[in-house]
Amino acid sequence: METYNDIITYINQYLNNELSASEKSDFKKKLETDTDLKEAYEDQLIFLGGFERVQLKNEISNARSGYIKAKWIKGIFIAGLVIVLGVVAFQITQKEEAVITPPVVEEESVFVEDTLKVEEEKQEILYTETDSITDKSKIILVEKSSIVEEISNEKSAVEETDIITEEATVSEEKEVAIAIEKPDFDPIRKSPETYLVNTEKEITIICKEGTKLTFKKHSFINKKTKKLVRGKVDLKVEEYYKLADIVLADLSTSSNGQLLETGGMLRITAKKNGQELELDKTKPMTIEFPKKKNKEGMQLFYGEENEDGINWVLSEIEKSEIDSLIPFEPKAIILEEFENVDVPFAVVDEVPVFPGCEDVVESQQRACFQSKLKSFIAANLNNDLPESLGIVGRQTVYVNFVIDSTGSISRIRSRGDYTFLNQEAERVIGLIPRMIPGRQRGRDVNVPFSIPIDFNVNTKNVILGSDQVFRKRKSDSATRATFQARIENRDPSTLSTPEINAYVFSGTKLGWINCDRFRGANQKMIVKIKDAKGSKIKLVFKNIRSVLPGRVLSNAVDFGSVPSNIPALLLAIKKIDGKLYLAIKELKTAKGLQLDLDFKEMTLKQIREAVEKATATE
Repeated sequence: METYNDIITYINQYLNNELSASEKSDFKKKLETDTDLKEAYEDQLIFLGGFERVQLKNEISNARSGYIKAKWIKGIFIAGLVIVLGVVAFQITQKEEAVITPPVVEEESVFVEDTLKVEEEKQEILYTETDSITDKSKIILVEKSSIVEEISNEKSAVEETDIITEEATVSEEKEVAIAIEKPDFDPIRKSPETYLVNTEKEITIICKEGTKLTFKKHSFINKKTKKLVRGKVDLKVEEYYKLADIVLADLSTSSNGQLLETGGMLRITAKKNGQELELDKTKPMTIEFPKKKNKEGMQLFYGEENEDGINWVLSEIEKSEIDSLIPFEPKAIILEEFENVDVPFAVVDEVPVFPGCEDVVESQQRACFQSKLKSFIAANLNNDLPESLGIVGRQTVYVNFVIDSTGSISRIRSRGDYTFLNQEAERVIGLIPRMIPGRQRGRDVNVPFSIPIDFNVNTKNVILGSDQVFRKRKSDSATRATFQARIENRDPSTLSTPEINAYVFSGTKLGWINCDRFRGANQKMIVKIKDAKGSKIKLVFKNIRSVLPGRVLSNAVDFGSVPSNIPALLLAIKKIDGKLYLAIKELKTAKGLQLDLDFKEMTLKQIREAVEKATATE
C-alpha cells in the first residue's frame, strides 16, 4: 500500500534532485496521470513556497512602519504647535485681565450689582470645568448660586447664607464618606481572548478552554444600522467553565427563579471600528461547548443583565447535541492576527517560549521548545484510537499550525491517511497552552510550525487479510460506519474522547450565552445570617454544577427554591474600607438554617485560591 508518507518522500526526493534521470522521467509521467500524486505535489510546493514569501512580507511591513512613524511625527508636531499657540494666547489674556482697575464702590446698591455680575461669570466657568467631575462639585456650585441670589436682596443675607453653605457642605461630605465605606465587591471578570477574523470566509475559532465557534461567511451586521459588515472584525470571547470563575465573576445559574445546571458560559462580543456588531439572524453561528461526560437535556440560554446580575432566558432554537460522529470540516480555518507577518520557526530571531522554557538560555530555546512540545503531544495523544478503529501499523499525521503574535495556537491543518486520526492530532495541538510569542526585529510575529505526529499501533496479534487494505476514501467510509454502529449501541466503554465531546447549538445572538439544563428544586431556602449586609453571597452545590445568588434581607439571605438535603457551600465576599473579606461555610440545604459567618481578610489572589480550592471537588 502506497501511503501518503511514501508519496511525500517521493516528492521530496524529486525536489531535492536525488532521483536518477530515468526516475525523474518516470516521476514527470506519473505527475500527468496520477491525480493523488499531482495533488500532493501541489500541496508540498505551496507549503515550501511559504518560506520565500517571508522576506517580501517583512519588506512590506517595514515600509508600512515607516509610513506610520512619519505620520505620527507630523501629528505630534502639529499638536505641539497648537499647544504653544494656546499657551501664548492664555498668557496674553491673563495680562489683559491683570491691568483691569477694580470699580470704585460709591454705594451699597452698586456693590451688589457688580458682585452679582462677577459671581455669575464665575458660576458659568465653574460649571464648564467641573460638570463631569463629581456630584459634590455640582452641589457646591448650586449653593454658591443661591448665595448670589441672597446677595441681590441685602448684604446681611450674604453673611447668613455663607454660614448655611458651610454647614450644608460639611453635611454633604459626611454623606459621601458614608457611601465610600459601604461594603461592596466588584465582579472579577476574565480577560477576553481577542481575535481578528475575516468575515469574507467561513471561520472556525477554537478557544483556550475548548469552546469551538464557527461563523458563516458575511454573518455580521452593524447593531444600529443593520447593514452588512465586510472585511475584518474584532472578536472577543470570555469562557467560564470552572465554578470558581463563575462565582468570582458574580454569575449564577438560574432562569426566572428556576435552578439550572451549567455546562459552561460564554460572553462573545464583536466590533468593527469601535461600533458594536450582531449576527444576521439568517446566518446563525455554531457553538460547541466541550464536555467530559454526557448530560441529557442541555439547552442554549441567553443572558439578560439586570440589577441582580444575569437572568438566563431559554433560546428559541432547539439544541442539537452530537449523538453521532460526523467529521466537522469547515471550508476554511482562519485566525488572522493584528500583525499579519509569518516568520518560520527556523529563521525567527526569538522562537516562541513554551511553558517551562522561560529560564532556558536563548541558544537552547529551540531545543527546549521542541522537547516540551513532543512531551506534551505524547501525554495528550489517544494512542488507542487507531486500534479501536481497526487501523493497523504505524500511522503518521503531518500537522501545520501557527503560534500567533499573542502566543496562541491558530490555523491548525493536518495531512494524513485517516480523517479521524487527523482530527485527533488537531485536537491535541489545540490544547497547547499559550506561550510567549516569537519575535522578529523586536516585534511579536506569527510563527508557523510543522510536526509529524506518530500513532504507534500494537500489531502483534493482528492478522492482515487482503480485504483490510483500503485506499484513503474507502478507509474513511469504513471507520465512519464503525463509529456509527458503536454510538448507536450506546456503550460508553467503547467510545474515545474525541467521538462525543461537545454540546452543539445554533446561536443567533452574541453577548452572554449559557449551556444549561433545568434541575428540580422543591424547597424554599432562607438562611438567617448575621452581618450579611453588603456581601455578595452565593450558594454553590457540590454534586451539580449550579450556583445560586443570595438576595440579602435585613438579617437573612433568600436563595429561592433549591433541591432539599444536598451538600453545598455558602460563599460570601465583602469589601470594607478597600479591604476584602471572605467567608466559606459547608452546609446541607434545609429549611430554617441559622449560620454565623467567619469573615477573614484576604487579598484578591488569596480569595481566588480559596474559592478554587473549595469548589475543586465539583
